[in-house]
Order: sequence, then structure tokens, then C-alpha cells
Amino acid sequence: MPDASHDPAGLIAKAVAYGLPLFEVARLAYGFSHDPGNPRRVPVNRFAHRRVLADHTHRMVTTPNNDTLYSSAVIDLSAGPVALEVPDFGDRYFSVALIDACTNNFAYVGTRTTGGAGASYWIAGPAWQDDASLGARLIRAPGNHIVALARILVDGPSDIVEVHRLQDRLKLSGPLPASSRPDLIRPVAGDAENFVAVVNQVLRDDPPPVADTPVLEELASVGIGAHAPPLSPKQRDLWTRHFPAARSQLIAASAQIGPCFEGWQYPSLHTGDFGTDFEARAKTAIRGVTANIPAESAYALALTDSSGAPLNDEHRYRMRLPPGTPPADGFWSLSMYEMKPDGAMFFSDNELQRYAIGSRTKDLLRDPDSSLEILIQKERPVGPINNWLPVPARNFALIMRAYLPQPSLLTGTFRYPGIARLG
Repeated sequence: MPDASHDPAGLIAKAVAYGLPLFEVARLAYGFSHDPGNPRRVPVNRFAHRRVLADHTHRMVTTPNNDTLYSSAVIDLSAGPVALEVPDFGDRYFSVALIDACTNNFAYVGTRTTGGAGASYWIAGPAWQDDASLGARLIRAPGNHIVALARILVDGPSDIVEVHRLQDRLKLSGPLPASSRPDLIRPVAGDAENFVAVVNQVLRDDPPPVADTPVLEELASVGIGAHAPPLSPKQRDLWTRHFPAARSQLIAASAQIGPCFEGWQYPSLHTGDFGTDFEARAKTAIRGVTANIPAESAYALALTDSSGAPLNDEHRYRMRLPPGTPPADGFWSLSMYEMKPDGAMFFSDNELQRYAIGSRTKDLLRDPDSSLEILIQKERPVGPINNWLPVPARNFALIMRAYLPQPSLLTGTFRYPGIARLG
């Protein structure tokens, strides 16, 4: 995070980095459950189920996966605990991530943490006192306003109906808030004064961890804080002059999310549970705001080939995975994204309607030693297309996901081979 001592521009940059994740979660929650202009909005404390795998039309959340169906909910615990009912998933991979206002995954229900058996849980806010009445399966949330994001693995088109059945049995129930929140501020991307107002409302609604106190004391001078008054003319002038550059610089910086080996970047070990690593938190909010913690899903990002040259549609590439890799106990996938000017990444349309290749891709062709060669290019290959991952007509990015990663991937003992440029 920039050194902001005696530097107004640096202080605004620090405020943007601190506040952007809070703003992004508020933006998602507002659009999902509160926006009167959204005819498909879903009430708080109720799941909405996405019935098809994410494709090039999916634009709500950056870097979606193409392996799982999503079920999402905005949860408000201000009126009391909410019950989460989970069906029996058996051996199928699933997870329900509970995400706080700062983008931390503070709890999981799913294959890794609770197993596949059906169960009921209570989610309670920080002020709830009667723990004994809720029994052993109590999840304590750090704030009253959280997001639930369920991911359920789909094993091909014929499996969709069964996943729909499981989604329908994944339920939230409990008291609805007493108010429809007419005071809730509509987030507007790119507006400095709105950014400050939204961030401060989040800080009022869900007081941040005590560990944030030092940075918030520093940011109070530019109007950031739970009890901050409206911006003064001087503060408004600072935000007007420095916010666009600070936001642009943060978007540019998010292209480097962690250490790089042979073109692959490996995110911070704090991903999804950031503590005071505000820089990693901000970069993740831009590139993938609902990212899992590494123990649930290990990510790697490639913006360049093995030589360090940017990936683009003018060239052909190859990635060769050794036998038995990636080392994951769940599943893995390599996803292709087009890059947007604001740092967001989405799937791009292509003739195969293929957005990822991975362990759930049917009929992949392996070499005699069981290694896997993936062809990454815009033009249809000469010969079989089983292992072809189509490239969008622009610069692109690749994300490798390994769900339930083995220790070698988490510790860095295993690293992905670089993407080789063929021509």
C-alpha cells in the first residue's frame, strides 16, 4: 500500500485500497437484493440459484468458474439468527462460503470442512446472546451483513438436473429485517463522493476488526470512518482530484497478485482471509472479489507466457501438465478470460462454447505417459480439437484452479509449467 505520510495523493490511494473491497461487496449486495431497478432481485435471507454454468453472458461477478453452479444470498442478521439447511451431497464437491463485508471468508460449510452429509446450521450476528438455544451447529458472523456463495460441482450436461435438485434443497430461513433499508446508498462505480459514502455506511453497519484501527485513524483526515461527517469542501476537492488516478493505479497494480514463476502468479496466502493485508485484499477485489481461501481452492494467474511476453490472440500457445497434476483432491480447471479496462475478467464467446478445460472435460487426449497438452489459440487446430482452449480476439488471461489442493501446491513445492509460445 502506498506510503501516504504528508502526501494527500498517497493518502487517497491508501483510502481507495482500503475501501474498494467494502465498496465492491456493497455493490454486489445492493444489485442482488436492494436495487429497485432490478426486476430479478432476490429478498435478503433467501438463496437465488443460477441454473446454468457461467458463460460469456455472465457479468455479475468477475472471474466466474465454469465448473460449478452458484447459489447466492445476501444475509441480514440484524433481526436474529438465520437457519442454513444443507442437503446430503454424498461424494460430490460442494462448498458454502460465508463472506463478510470486508471480503473475508469467515466460515465454510462443505466437503472440506463439514463433509457431504446433510445438516442444519444457525448463522448468528455478533450481538446474538442465546447461543445455547441454537445447539452445536452455530456459525458466528463478525457482522450483521454477509454474503453466502455456494458452489456445487457439475459433472457434465447430464448432471444438471441432479444439481438443480440439490440447489432446491439448499435453503435459508429466518426472520426478515424490520426495514427495507430505504437509507441504503446505491453504489456508483467511479464516483469519488459516492465511494466514500458507501464505504462509510459499510463501516457503520458492520464495525471493522480492531486490527483496522491504526489505518482508520490515518484515513479519518480524508473522511473515511464509521462516524465521519459528510466530506468537507477541502476533502471533497482532494477526492475529486486524486480518486481517478488512485483507482487507475490500483487496477494496474492488480495485474501483479503475487510471486511469479514461469509466467504464473501465485496469490497471497492471505487470499480470502486477509487480516490487515489490505493490498492483497484490494487486488483480489478487482480480480475476483469472492475468491476462496487457498485451502479450499488454490489459484494461479497467467497474463504472460513463460518468457514474460503478454498473452494475446496473435500467437499460439501450449501448456503441458505432467502426469498426476495438478495435485488436488477435488477437481481442477484452466479457464480463459478476456480482460476488461477496469481489471475485471469474464468469459468470451467462442465457437465451441468452451471456457475452461479441466478434470471434468470429457474426451481429453493424453500422451502415452499420461501427460496432458492443452492447445491455447484463436484458430481451430489442425486435427483433433479435444484439447483446444479457444482464445478471445484480444489480450487474455488464464486462471488455474485446484479445488481441495494437496500440500505441495499450497507450499509451493509444485509449480505449474510455463505456457510455451508456439508461433
